[in-house]
Amino acid sequence: MTDNYRAALDALAAVGWTVRERAPDAVLSLADVWPAPLRQRYPVIPADLTNFVARVEACVSPDESAWFLSARDYAGTSDAAFAWNEWERMEAEAYEQEGDTEAAMEVRRFWDAYVPFYVYVGGDYAFFAVRVIEPRPLVRPRLPGAARTVAEPRLGSVVHGAAVDFRGTSEVARSFDEFLGHLAATIRNPKDGPLAGFL
Repeated sequence: MTDNYRAALDALAAVGWTVRERAPDAVLSLADVWPAPLRQRYPVIPADLTNFVARVEACVSPDESAWFLSARDYAGTSDAAFAWNEWERMEAEAYEQEGDTEAAMEVRRFWDAYVPFYVYVGGDYAFFAVRVIEPRPLVRPRLPGAARTVAEPRLGSVVHGAAVDFRGTSEVARSFDEFLGHLAATIRNPKDGPLAGFL
């Protein structure tokens, strides 16, 4: 694994997180990390994230209000009160109960582009996720003064989202590995680190 992997896990452990890594001979295979339905939905998951989930059995904050999703979470076999796709389910079900199937489909299309890997439930619900599809081509407005289209995050980039608008995300890193580096730096320097305000 990368230096950022080690730095992030060491930094989290130093501030009281429960960090359990698998022994080198117990690292999970791709099929054990991502169940078949997830591999079908997300055919391009960055290797850095797959390697992290394959190696880390648990990574949970001291008050259990934040955690990295594990292979057991993705398989639906953990004892967590929140599913790996809880924010998608919560929002889509709310729209379906209102009879707004188009909005529910829009929620699912958003989550087709992102795999969440970190969950926070200590206040406003929040997450970090990695983008797993190429962004749509940026369409430039034809008329002067027309609203500009905002570019979507790049394939492999990491975004942060929070309630009330889970889909109103901010790009925080160009890759999962860079995210781990930012995480370690922010734990060392909470006020000025690259993820200050997001953790």
